[in-house]
Amino acid sequence: MSDKTPKPGWYAVLKGEPIDLALWREALSEPFEPVALEGPNGETLLRCREGHAASEGEEIREHAIERIALVNGALRLAKAARPVEFGGLVRYSEDGRAHHYVWAGPDVIELRAIMMSPTLTVLGPDGTPLPPAEPMPSPAQALLGCADGSDQVADVLYYAGRSDSWFEIYKCIEALRTLAARQGAKLSDLAQQSGVPLNKLQRSANHYRHNNRRDPFKPMPLAEAKSHLVNLARKVLEER
Repeated sequence: MSDKTPKPGWYAVLKGEPIDLALWREALSEPFEPVALEGPNGETLLRCREGHAASEGEEIREHAIERIALVNGALRLAKAARPVEFGGLVRYSEDGRAHHYVWAGPDVIELRAIMMSPTLTVLGPDGTPLPPAEPMPSPAQALLGCADGSDQVADVLYYAGRSDSWFEIYKCIEALRTLAARQGAKLSDLAQQSGVPLNKLQRSANHYRHNNRRDPFKPMPLAEAKSHLVNLARKVLEER
């Protein structure tokens, strides 16, 4: 069995840009959940469930697609990652054999700046390296832990991970408004604190959603709206 052969169980194969897949593996590591890892053939796998009953495949597929949607949102907020997609299932048996249930799709490669975490060595007063710190969940794993206990946080992550259209941006704003209210805050106040022009962001979303060509209002570009949305979501989630 190869050193990279995963433990027995079900894994979702992830499809996306190499940069984003690298961010998944960096941010989702053991001993915390969820875990993304590199498979024996260089593919990126999201661990779904231990065990290896083949009859569980359809249930695990549905769970994996839902989980990927939330992780996309968490990593967009934590690492500025773009969404990745579900590319099939692979089940590893006790003997290390892989049983694939795959929907293949092309990868897209593009050079981009990314937010990889540096590796740091901390030195003590005498100049010798200090022992590694106690492991902690990554910011993305912490967000996903919050989502497991809060439907409102889960809604924010779901729409943040899909916010490549004006409709999804609108839905994410509404989810953020609900979450802020649950926290006893006003979304408009949090937007002001984070420098987000909430009124223009909302009006831009409505302008494009309703295709209101007669409105003389000049909406913001989609890329600008996505940037503001990420900043607003980070601010709301920081208030938890």
